[in-house]
Amino acid sequence: MLDPGPLIIASPLVIDEACFSVPAIRAIHFSQPDRPLILLCSEELAPLWQTVTGVAEVITHPASASPRKIAKLLGDISQSLAWEDNPAAAAFARKGITKRIGPTGDKLSKQLTHALDLRNNIGPVEHRVKNYLEVAEKLGAQPFDAANFQTPPRQALPAALRIGIAPGSDFGPSAEWPLEKFRDLLSQLNVEILLFESPDRPSAAKKLSDFGRVVSAEESFLELASCHLLIANDGSIPHLAAHLGTPCVVIFGPNEPSWKRPLGTVHRVIHERVACSSCFLDKCPLDHRCLNDISVARVRAEVDAILNP
Repeated sequence: MLDPGPLIIASPLVIDEACFSVPAIRAIHFSQPDRPLILLCSEELAPLWQTVTGVAEVITHPASASPRKIAKLLGDISQSLAWEDNPAAAAFARKGITKRIGPTGDKLSKQLTHALDLRNNIGPVEHRVKNYLEVAEKLGAQPFDAANFQTPPRQALPAALRIGIAPGSDFGPSAEWPLEKFRDLLSQLNVEILLFESPDRPSAAKKLSDFGRVVSAEESFLELASCHLLIANDGSIPHLAAHLGTPCVVIFGPNEPSWKRPLGTVHRVIHERVACSSCFLDKCPLDHRCLNDISVARVRAEVDAILNP
């Protein structure tokens, strides 16, 4: 399917999906290590892609850039890969890249010259990472090799225990464990605390600032790697932490962890399955029982299980 020479790949737009695409891109690299892989992404995602094995170059663009402006950033490249319909995929078409590869999709297919039919899974929910790995497999890679899931080398951790807390969620308030429960938990942790702002909902971290230092979304990538553990609501931050090798305890509400849990076996997921799980709603029409019913003791037990294996 792939021709000789460089391959430019458009990163998914949102952080969690970008993290889920990383193992597939590693797989493509390991299948042909001499092939230069170029990553095209928004400026905010550049720190992620600069840590990925096999990525030879990262080209960035403003998040609001149009396909026309993105196309001007591209050099003489003959083949591209896009996972989703986004401005970068449209830029590949506008640039006239000869071979434009990606999975079949109602809108994305219009931007492609080589659309890949993925299997239509009927049965239990599968993790999103498998969609990306199936594309890699169709391009001749070995999708489930352990090397595809490796994390970047970790910096030396502080001598004193440091725990990160991400109380906000970019999926909105319906995905957030109550702040008073975070307060109760934090009052039990006699360690250094870093409070990570959610990219879209920074207020939750600021409301807990009496427990530790607040870390802005712009600073979070570097600081996540310095934590021994992250306790977080379902959102983009635990996916970045997992990518960096930081163990996570992740509290899920309306979302489905078997579909979007962080990658890696070290992480712990807490999900209270109630009659309406998993609803995926932005606003709970009932009593938010999926999160309200999760006790502080339950979260503390998962934290202790990681810290004291």
